[in-house]
Amino acid sequence: MRSVSSVLPVQPMFSDILSTTYIYLLKTGIGGLMSEYPFELKSIIIGVIFIVLFEASLLTINFLKKWRHPEITYSTYYKRIFAPSFSLFTLVLLTYSMNITYFTNVDITKNNNITANNVVVSKSFNFSRYGMLSYYYKELFDDFRIDDVTLAQYIESGKNNNADENDFTGLLKNYNVISIMIETGSQYMVNPTLTPTLYKMQEEGLNFNCNYSKNKTNISELIGIIGSKPTSFDPWSSLAINNSYPYSSANILKQNDYNTFFIHDTGGDKDIYDRKNFNAKLGFDTLYFHEDLYPDTPIWNWGGNYPTDLDTEQNIERLLNVDALKEKPFYLFWTTLSMHGPYSGSETNKYMKELYYDELKDAEEKGFWTNPLKDDTSEIRKRGMEYYQMASMNFDRSVEHLLSYLKANNLFENTLIVMYGDHEVYYSCDGKDLNLALSGHEERDYPDIYKTFMNFYNPTLNKKIIEVYNKNTVDKFTSPYNLVPTMLDILGVDYNSSMYPAKSVFSRRFQENGDIFYSYELNSFFTDLIWIDNDGNIVRNFADDKKITQNIFILIEDFKNTQKLIDSLYEGSIQ
Repeated sequence: MRSVSSVLPVQPMFSDILSTTYIYLLKTGIGGLMSEYPFELKSIIIGVIFIVLFEASLLTINFLKKWRHPEITYSTYYKRIFAPSFSLFTLVLLTYSMNITYFTNVDITKNNNITANNVVVSKSFNFSRYGMLSYYYKELFDDFRIDDVTLAQYIESGKNNNADENDFTGLLKNYNVISIMIETGSQYMVNPTLTPTLYKMQEEGLNFNCNYSKNKTNISELIGIIGSKPTSFDPWSSLAINNSYPYSSANILKQNDYNTFFIHDTGGDKDIYDRKNFNAKLGFDTLYFHEDLYPDTPIWNWGGNYPTDLDTEQNIERLLNVDALKEKPFYLFWTTLSMHGPYSGSETNKYMKELYYDELKDAEEKGFWTNPLKDDTSEIRKRGMEYYQMASMNFDRSVEHLLSYLKANNLFENTLIVMYGDHEVYYSCDGKDLNLALSGHEERDYPDIYKTFMNFYNPTLNKKIIEVYNKNTVDKFTSPYNLVPTMLDILGVDYNSSMYPAKSVFSRRFQENGDIFYSYELNSFFTDLIWIDNDGNIVRNFADDKKITQNIFILIEDFKNTQKLIDSLYEGSIQ
């Protein structure tokens, strides 16, 4: 879907009138000098300065003209001065207010409900790209909600559109899908000795070598199911509950005659994030929570010592009906728990230490595992990493048990297993967040802090990957946004690719352009090469190629436009 700005022919006509570059630079300079003042006062002061300077210039010019032409009246004077001055004031105020108001930075500590208008692009980039008039025309257009008719037509036009068909489109038609969101599934969890199952899947399956994620668990969960996150509401709000979600993976697969399951040990509180209602809206017919998985086990709290993922997996097997699973395809989404923080405290390590401490220490002594924080000054942080690794070992055992279950019931060959991490290891230990200690950074705006695990695994898929690419890795930047379109592409399910901010990794569009990640928690865009804050400013840039940087801003704009369409849909414009 092209933005209005991409089809406007006015840019060549207006880009040189009151050069937008100069306007932007002047605005930036004055704004920096007056950064102490609130926006309203800034605008007034800027307007007054412009009027005074402009009128002084005009007065001088017209005084000289009147000296040479006494017949000119003061009324004419006034018209010649006031009209241009007022026009310029209006222009300056418009320039400043639209450029600032539209890109208002939201304080995420006070408001996590980010609207589409806060998903930003570079101001100076678009100003230069589109010219003054087309830039403002675009922003005015974007500020209005897409009407129902237009949206309906657009959705209809995109029906049965599998993006670009490729060697993998429909490869696993009617296969089962088990999608696992790994609590804190960071880059540090995989080890050949301690997590051999995950390591094997990483080496044999479709592995995403450059995958990043940073959102709260519930947001990452939503992205892994819907492929996006509507920006205009929280997933547990009344607006969300009263809506429908035709483009969620569960609803799409249910329409294709899949049985759908959602599983998460919520600690006995299935009302957390209102999953019992909201996830049913997402298309899950069967939902299992703590009271289903552990009917005789007391409710735990968030202080650690949770029921293990291995125990949960075995209870999942107990609840599932194997015969029913074979009658038609199934889609099962499991949000894990074992690796959830905290990672320090007297009781935190109890269960994992009893199960895996000796194995961990043996591997460390033999040189098969090295604590990434071995040189850290804090023993608490070192032990925190030990706990995290032991929890990863438990998750690995749960996956091993799951694979054995699938093989024993003749379900392995026709089941696609998808795994991805929701975020990095962020819990604080001894006064410092582990993600910062692990990365060596003191600030949070470095992409490498947020590298996470993502893997697709199936024997047929694994073989095809090697045949086509002669390797089993996706080396371009990806995120959980890529998961749903890639999964639907492989399954050969008809879907509207325009309803997802990212693309299937097998599509031509992804191969040519790549994708970008937006963190709702950090209010920032980033890839592995660049970090762009909520005001559209480049904070970190590791890309030497200017074309790469420019392309990233285009990706941001595309993300923003797609997000607006998604919001229009999930706000209830179209049911």
